[in-house]
Amino acid sequence: MADRARAAAFAILRSIEKNGAYSNLARGPLEALPELDRAFGNALVHGVLERQFTLDYVLGRYVRRAPGGALSILLRMGAYQILYMDRVPDSAACDETTALAHTLHGGRQTAGFVNAVLRRLCRERAQAERAIAEAPPHVRYSLSPPLYALLEEQYPACCERIAAAFFAPAPLILRVNTLRTTAEALALALQRQGIVCEPAGETA
Repeated sequence: MADRARAAAFAILRSIEKNGAYSNLARGPLEALPELDRAFGNALVHGVLERQFTLDYVLGRYVRRAPGGALSILLRMGAYQILYMDRVPDSAACDETTALAHTLHGGRQTAGFVNAVLRRLCRERAQAERAIAEAPPHVRYSLSPPLYALLEEQYPACCERIAAAFFAPAPLILRVNTLRTTAEALALALQRQGIVCEPAGETA
């Protein structure tokens, strides 16, 4: 039986694909899970959505025709864990995704196909990463060709920098209670604890 976090992530991704659900509103299957499982499931869902164009590009090297539907979701989930989730061992990514395929979609034959594709991706990870690095920009940054073309047209000098920023972690912004301290004093106190920060400029 596949683990609950991956099963919940699959259910959410399937709902998004089939029903057009919004990712932030389709989190129901994860809500009852322990915090660590919930965090893992959320990371998997959002990662697969953010990297879908790139994942499909890589998987296209190993399948003759995009399978579509639930099978595509399973392959994307496995590939995302292999390529982008450093703390997930390749064996776990393959085994758990294969178990999920067997349990939730298609039985032994589908599970065997998923396992074969993901095992090959593990063996050829270096080639896959090189293929991504050498791919057209819209593939590297997982954007649809029309959207990337629009960015390129409107921001020719910094288009790739903007696209890369989509994957950068959002900064943590703290609002200072100025009745008790100042932004500068709080920043200094945090820096003394080894936390890199700086006060923002005044806003209107």
